[in-house]
Amino acid sequence: MKPAKLSSKTREADLPPGTHVVSNAKAAAFLSDPEHNGYFSPFLEREVTLSEVALELQVPLNKLHYWVTKMLELGIVHVTRIQKRAGRAVRYYSAVAPAFFVPFSAIPAETFEAQLTLEDVSRQRRLSSAHARARGELPPHCGTLMARMDGANSGIRIESFPKRRSNDLTFNVWLERTFRSEDARALLAELRALEEHYSSLPEPKPGQGQQFCLRLALAPV
Repeated sequence: MKPAKLSSKTREADLPPGTHVVSNAKAAAFLSDPEHNGYFSPFLEREVTLSEVALELQVPLNKLHYWVTKMLELGIVHVTRIQKRAGRAVRYYSAVAPAFFVPFSAIPAETFEAQLTLEDVSRQRRLSSAHARARGELPPHCGTLMARMDGANSGIRIESFPKRRSNDLTFNVWLERTFRSEDARALLAELRALEEHYSSLPEPKPGQGQQFCLRLALAPV
């Protein structure tokens, strides 16, 4: 698999030295799959035998051999040397580069969607569980209000009540509406600034903080 040429924008990203830019769709799909990453990562920046990796990952050797054969066919792993000995020779393997860059444009849409869905489902389940637990601990006057909406095309509105609860540390909003391009860009900049500010705060001392999970997302639909 020949390295793809970097665009000017990719060069500006200052990739690590020796990074292999993946252009093959099958290789991109493989490297973008969370399950496959687990089999590939042990070969990055080191030379190992299949027995060593099988022991490290706690998987059967025949199962690992299957995935290594796939990676050899995709050109992302290669045999570095063969050590002769009595009986079967020992083969050593390594990734073909110290780092790999997979452009989003090289990942098949269905693979990319499956990858994002898998990641989201796991984290969303954890977040939903935390929301349910936190709301279950709120006082009796907090709950869900169901009422008929005003207007000719009246329907049912469902909302948390009261809207502002001083002792509730949960926040869950879905907003779907039309934005002008400049407003969407401004919102994105504010979200990024917000994430950068709070993710860079110093960690509290043990026993002085509580673990939280925050999910922010924005995309044109």
